[in-house]
Parts: sequence; C-alpha cells; structure tokens
Amino acid sequence: MSSAASSYSSPLGSPSSSFGDRPLAKAARAHVARIVSVSGAQAVAIVDSDVSEAHRRGEERIEIGSLLKIAAARTSVMGVVSAVSIPVPDAEPGKEPIGLVELTLAGEISLDRATMKPVFRRGVTSIPTIGDPVQMADHHDLALVYTPTDADTITVGTLFQDPSIPARMLTNELFGKHFTVVGTTGCGKSSALTCILQSVLADHRHAHIVLLDIHNEYSGAFGERAELIDPSNLRLPFWL
Repeated sequence: MSSAASSYSSPLGSPSSSFGDRPLAKAARAHVARIVSVSGAQAVAIVDSDVSEAHRRGEERIEIGSLLKIAAARTSVMGVVSAVSIPVPDAEPGKEPIGLVELTLAGEISLDRATMKPVFRRGVTSIPTIGDPVQMADHHDLALVYTPTDADTITVGTLFQDPSIPARMLTNELFGKHFTVVGTTGCGKSSALTCILQSVLADHRHAHIVLLDIHNEYSGAFGERAELIDPSNLRLPFWL
C-alpha cells in the first residue's frame, strides 16, 4: 500500500501530512459532480456540464455500481452509485440536460494515525454537505476499498471499474452471518456461488461445505473434491 499512500493528496492538491489540520480527500483528477442533497446514508449529486462530452469519449463514465469519492470536511467519503437520471430530459437547444447521481455512502478513506497511511473504513464520520465535489474513484481508492491487506479474503474476480484490481470478499464476514445471492433468472447466481465456494476451497483446503443441490446444478463443479449423496447411496440411522 506504499504506492497508494505516496499518491494520496488533500483537496487543496498538496500531499496531506496530518489528519487533524487538513482534510484528506481528492487526488489531482477533476471533479465530475457536486453534492446537492444529503439524507442519512444517501446523497444526490448534480453532474458537471462537461461530463457528457467525457462520456462520449468513453472517459469518466458514471454507471450504477461505480464507486465515487466525495471530498468531505476531514475524509474522502466513498459512495456507490445507486441510480442515475435526467429529471428534465427536454433541455433548451444548445444546453446539456441536468443529470443527477444518487449515491449510497459506504465508508470513508482517512489517514491512520498509527501507520500514517490511508485506510478504508465502513461507516461515515464526516458527512458530506451541499457543494462538496465528487470525483471518480481512482486506482488507489479502489485498491484500498476492495483489496484489504489486514483481513482474511478470497478472490472471486476483478472489478469492472478497474479490471487490474482483484475483487475480494471478507471470508469471516461472509460466513459469520447469513448471506444470499440474488438476481433474475439466467444472470449467473449459480455460477457466482460456485466461484465463491471454489475460491474458499482453494484457500482453505480443510474446509467442509454442505451444499443442498435440489436442482442438480453443482454435481460437476467440484470434481473429486465433492462427495455426492443422492437417494441411491444415502443411509440414515434407524432412529431418524
């Protein structure tokens, strides 16, 4: 993470040397929107007028699921795009329509006092306010959020926002509680679950998983590592 720390900068553009007297947030990249509404863990930003041209060039594309960075008072607040819209599509001739981006505030990047390196933490202590600039999360931001180095993780793919960064899941958080994989028919729920379980078995060779496969979707996914139980070989104790 040393490269991430060396490139981290303050909203004023100069490297941030202390957490208390200077807010930590933006890199050199220009903002793409500004906050116009905040309600609890939700925020709304109005897209800058020049971003549409960047969209046409394939740059700075704001999509649902993208991670954006908000320069708040003391930290960089990270928000996930939950919706994009144009409230009034019929703009005047020659003017770009107003675009809105809805964000779910997921956490923040701040300077760890012990290590003096930027770290990502869930939850928000510095709430954004009206006028705060919004940026696209850069490579180092995405790495801090999605590739934690101090926790047990499994790799299940790469990020669509930056394919050079692996997509990891916190193993203890994942299996320490109930979780579900949801989606429409044919979107890949079974494939996603198979990917998760294969990654777990690859990193934890002594793990034991009981999979109730009522539709016979997973019989060929795990090869010799799986013991298949069906009515032909199932043996139950008499007292059951």
